[in-house]
Amino acid sequence: MVDNERLVLLVEDEPAMSGMLRRVLVAGGYDVARASTGREAIDLFGSAKPAIVLSDIRLPDLDGHEFLSEIRLQYPEQTWTPVVMMTAFHDQATRLKSLKLRADGFLEKPIDHMILIATLRNRLERAAELRRTARLALDALDAAS
Repeated sequence: MVDNERLVLLVEDEPAMSGMLRRVLVAGGYDVARASTGREAIDLFGSAKPAIVLSDIRLPDLDGHEFLSEIRLQYPEQTWTPVVMMTAFHDQATRLKSLKLRADGFLEKPIDHMILIATLRNRLERAAELRRTARLALDALDAAS
């Protein structure tokens, strides 16, 4: 049984990289749903409702930036879902574009496995804090009315 609170949507088109990342994620205690194209990832994001997304930027159909824009547009109720982008292209423009599109992190390939797991844990904890804060604010508004 898949625990959505531990579910990572891994978006990576290179089979060897996808397999290696899946093994690292599973060893880190995560469940993994995999997509190899941006369009497949959009559909899986909506149906699986992952806790976090790890997406390559270079994909065969949409790029990771287009994928990120689409999920933010199509699934506003999942705006709390962190998205961490990864790429082998280490230029500042790519990193900046990811951050402007509200990516929650950026990892450069080759990815250090310990940094990957620490980044995912950090982003998941931060998203949980933000959800709790929003809930408290809404509860306070309800109590005041």
